[in-house]
Formats: sequence, C-alpha cells, structure tokens
Amino acid sequence: MCPNSTQNSMTTPSAALKRAYIAMGSNMGKRAQNIRQALKCIASDGLGVVSDTSFLYQTKAQYVTDQPDFLNCVLSLDTSLAPHDLLTKLNDIEAKMGRVRTLRYGPRPIDLDILLYGDEVVHTPDLKIPHERMQERDFVLAPLRDLLPGHWSHPTLGRTLSQLTGSVQTMGECHRVMPVGKDQLLDWDAGKTFIMGVINVTPDSFSDGGLYNTVEKAVEHARTLIEGGADILDVGGESTRPGTNSLKGLDVNEEQRRVLPVIKGIRETFGDSILLSVDTRNASTARKAVEAGADIVNDVWGGLWDPEMMDTVAELEVPYVCMHMRPHGQEKYPGGVVNEVHKVLTTQVQAAMKAGIPRWDIIVDTGLGFGKFANHNFQLLRHYNDALPDTLSGVPWPSLSGPSRKRFVTDRSDPPEDIWDMAAFGTGAAVVASIEKGANIVRVHDVKKIQRVCMVADKVYRVPDEEIEAE
Repeated sequence: MCPNSTQNSMTTPSAALKRAYIAMGSNMGKRAQNIRQALKCIASDGLGVVSDTSFLYQTKAQYVTDQPDFLNCVLSLDTSLAPHDLLTKLNDIEAKMGRVRTLRYGPRPIDLDILLYGDEVVHTPDLKIPHERMQERDFVLAPLRDLLPGHWSHPTLGRTLSQLTGSVQTMGECHRVMPVGKDQLLDWDAGKTFIMGVINVTPDSFSDGGLYNTVEKAVEHARTLIEGGADILDVGGESTRPGTNSLKGLDVNEEQRRVLPVIKGIRETFGDSILLSVDTRNASTARKAVEAGADIVNDVWGGLWDPEMMDTVAELEVPYVCMHMRPHGQEKYPGGVVNEVHKVLTTQVQAAMKAGIPRWDIIVDTGLGFGKFANHNFQLLRHYNDALPDTLSGVPWPSLSGPSRKRFVTDRSDPPEDIWDMAAFGTGAAVVASIEKGANIVRVHDVKKIQRVCMVADKVYRVPDEEIEAE
C-alpha cells in the first residue's frame, strides 16, 4: 500500500518546518500491522519526516465502549505542509487503509489525528489545534508524554503535560505493549515477568555446549523449556563464554548452519504457540532467522558489530533487543560501569530509532556478565534503572536481564557435578533483584526453577495490591 521508508528519528526541525504531533489508533483487523502501515504511509507520502515515535499502548475504547480495545501511539512529524493540507493527507491515508466514517468514535482500522502543530492555534469547523479533546484522553496523553517533557504547557489551557496526565483518572489503564509474533502482545504492565529460555546450539558454550547440537535434541529441550514456563525461546549458535575472542566472531555460514534448522524445527513442532528469538550479532543471520520463524532479534552487540543490523531489523519489523557488550580484556570503566552502560545504550537506542525501528520495538539489556567483572554486575543490579536510557515519562525503558549461570552467580568451590544446579540459586537471587528494579524479561537456562522465582517475585513487586487482596 505504501512503500517502505526509513524514519529519521531524534531530529530537530529546521526553521522552515513545523513539528506536528500525530495520534494513531487502531482497533480493527491486525491492529499493530495497521499502525505500522500508517507509519510507512506518513513517512513516504510527502507529509514530512517522522522524527520520533512513542511507545505503543493498549487502551479501552472511550465514548462508544462496546468495541474492541485500541492500540495507540503518537509520532512527531517535521512537516512543511500547512495544517489543513496535512489534515487532507492524513484523511487520504485513512481512506486508503479502509476507514469508512459511519459511527462517530466507532471501530476503525486506523485513526489519524493532529494533536499539535508547533505552538499554533487553529480553530475552524473541520480542524481544531490543539486537538479539542486531547486533555481528556488517556490514550493520547500516555504516548504524548513519551515525546514531550512534563513541563510542556498546553497552548490554550495553560496547563503542563504533568498536570493534564495527573487529572485523568484512567491513565493507569493504558498498558504499554510490544507487538510480536502473529498478532500477539507482550504487555509490560500486566504484572508478569516474561521468561526467555536459552537454547544454545553450540559445541562450546559455557555451561551447556554440545548438549543440543542436533535439531532433535534442541526441539526436545524446547519442549522442556515450554513445559517449564518459558514465554520465549532464544536460539543462539555462537558461544560467548568467558575468554572467548569476541572480536573474531563465528563464521556466519557456520552460525546459520547451526541455528536455522533448529528455529525451523521448533516452529514446525510447536507452531505459533511459542515466541522465538535469535541470538546473533549478524544482520544476515537475523534476516534468515526471521524468515525461518524467529519473532525477535537479540543482538548481543547492540548494533556495534554489524552496521547493517539496525536497518535490517527495521525492514523486518520485529522487536529488537539492544544489549551492552564489552569484548574480553576491555573490562575497565573509568567513569563507572553504570554511567558507561547508560551512555552506550542511550546512543544505540537513538541509532536504532534513527534507522527506523519504532520505540515500541526496542528492548534494552545491560549485558550482565559480558565484558564485566563481578563487582560491575552487582553495581548494575543495584543501580539497574540508572543504566537504562532515560525516558521523558520517567517510566523505565522495557528491559531484559540475563544473569543466568554467569560467573558472578556461581561459587567455584562447588563440586563440578553440582555447579550448575547450585548456580540456579544465585541466578534466582539476581532475577529477584532484576524484577524488583523493573526488568520485563529474564533470560535463563533453568526455566522451571526460575518460573517459580518469578511467580513469587511478581506477586511481591508487580501485581497490583487490589489483585493480591482479591486472592
């Protein structure tokens, strides 16, 4: 319908351009796909340059409530179009995507509204800027606070964004979500920590090298992880064990020989009932893995290894895990490990959005155990949110924590035959610390044991009081 187009994110408009804020919503058909399609159309139909996107939110329908939930977001657009010309273009996109205006506030495949246009005020029969109802809509204010600071002042009401959001009682009902797989959503606000189970199809991984190096063994291990409570399976073909020369890298053809048959085998065996992630630093492997059935790209180098990775993920339209990595031998952090991880993740997230990966598709990972000594890992857990990229809303960036079987959770005095069973206790402690800080996904080997840890920790730290009281 609209050609692919890369958004230039995190830009500042020139004097000749106006920065407009456009609300997008969908509650018919494949909602996330509709949002992505509208974003492509806006970026490619001559409306301007998409400079940023908010996170994505699932919200209850308002005004006419007997209809499906909406997915909503806001984008900022640097445009040379006059307000009414911009409105005409947006209406054209709605029509192109099948919107028929019948019941006001009724179901629709796509809804595009101009919220703001610089600091201008427009009041005509067909266009009101600022949008006349934006101050009462949680589904507008929640994503808008991802893009504007709390002290931003409404041009006509004279109230700050923080004051507006504070006066809407239903703000807590807007759930930040990530679309993934076949029309699935990971709900970051559902009171649940998602578990990513590890499948290493390597001959030389730290704790499980050679155990799952055939498709049959890997598929059976996948079954065990799924039955143990895994929400996502992460398939990797390259060892990142301590001491590995990570600057050399595994031959990409060998990596693909290992992981692609396993991804296909798991997908053929379990269908769409499980989400699959590919653990790779290589763009070509990411592309072929997604074509084989992977839903997520887990990039241990956070885009710093393969210059084509972020562009590839943007084209594939799948979630992207952006991890902090330091190669072996470079474990020094003169400015402090927390500050360094924060700086690098912030830079790489901005690069990902500039490449065209929407904000809602990005998960960050502090890289526990990767180029870090034990004291670094403990500091990252103690100051977890300080290591994540900043958000204007103050709500932490969606994140993954991977402490499983790292050296800092083990005790080398344990007998060799017991070391990995005992490591599950240390992993569990680090998982609880991660959940207390707000980590959304934990990547672990011992899924069944850690599922019990997450179940209890979620009830302590995540599940709302009213749900606990109702049990």
